[in-house]
Amino acid sequence: MMERSDLSKKDQVRNYLIRELQSGKYPKGAVFLSENTLIQRLGICKNTVREAYSSLVSDGLLERIRGKGTFVIGFERRTDGEEARREVRLFIGDPMHNHEDDPFVGAIVTGLHAALDPFDWRIRLKCMDTVENGRQLLQALDSELHPGDNAVLAGFDFPSALTDPLLEKGVRLLTVGRPEDKRIPFAHNDYRGSMYETVKSLIALGHTQIALADRRTSHLPSFEERRDGYIQALSEAGIIPDARLMAEYRGFDISCGDEIWNRLKECGVPYSAIVIYGDWATLGFLRNAAASGIRVPEDLSLVSCCNTPLQLADLRVTRIAARHSELGKAVGKLLMNPEGSPENCFMVAPRLVEGNTVMQRIQNKES
Repeated sequence: MMERSDLSKKDQVRNYLIRELQSGKYPKGAVFLSENTLIQRLGICKNTVREAYSSLVSDGLLERIRGKGTFVIGFERRTDGEEARREVRLFIGDPMHNHEDDPFVGAIVTGLHAALDPFDWRIRLKCMDTVENGRQLLQALDSELHPGDNAVLAGFDFPSALTDPLLEKGVRLLTVGRPEDKRIPFAHNDYRGSMYETVKSLIALGHTQIALADRRTSHLPSFEERRDGYIQALSEAGIIPDARLMAEYRGFDISCGDEIWNRLKECGVPYSAIVIYGDWATLGFLRNAAASGIRVPEDLSLVSCCNTPLQLADLRVTRIAARHSELGKAVGKLLMNPEGSPENCFMVAPRLVEGNTVMQRIQNKES
């Protein structure tokens, strides 16, 4: 059964079940293969099998009836004369010019493959190096796409000025990241919620002066949502947000950490904790803190919004990690939904990865 080692056990079991459905052995309304039978056949643990079955129930392919079993309720079986493959064009922002080696690109592609491969979809990837010039971006997309094409856009902004001409052309659009046009299905990280919970947890540890350093490029709605979550958490705690502690930067290298450090130093407002978006920006900031004799976490607590595990000397950075592969899976599921389906978006919650760069304030301990 196991064909792709990069897939989770659950997804491998799910793919096996989909191939069983595709085989034609189980027509619509038939009793499907039982969980116990599959456990014995494959030697897979019960929880993994149950999760795989549940995903097909959620997708509307299977139905569980208590006391009777699991039934086939929907599956599109292609005849020999039908086209065996479908195709989606994935256009993804790649400002660092890493192409398939970029972690964001790789995670989105992996998730999209996990959702679409069992249904014989083909993915054509196009990395977009320049995404901040709207006119050039539209020209590039317009030249690549034709009426009737399926297209997923990821890793940049999606204003109506960009998406309207493509929709009018007859292209079916989906986005990874919130689009301006509410008609377009999308999958999106819950950045507002994750930032809100992070700042709340820092406040609970006794931090009242919390800085935020964020990159104002690529996808503007994500930037705004992180800032909204930050401001909301402070405001609810009775702390007036200080604009001087909200630093912005635009680059993609370690010098961004220098820029953040210098801006916060120049503003003259003390802070005991900071949340930084971006792995290179975090490493650059930590380098400056060490050079200035600032100890993390004893003198300054730090949380990074990034997916790359970060370690510097004996520090393991506490991180808010976006689940980009889950975004790929989610947009793949939306792609297979019939047009007009009420399910038009998926929100994916980032996860907190514990490190040792956050510390309770001493005065809070003493109280």
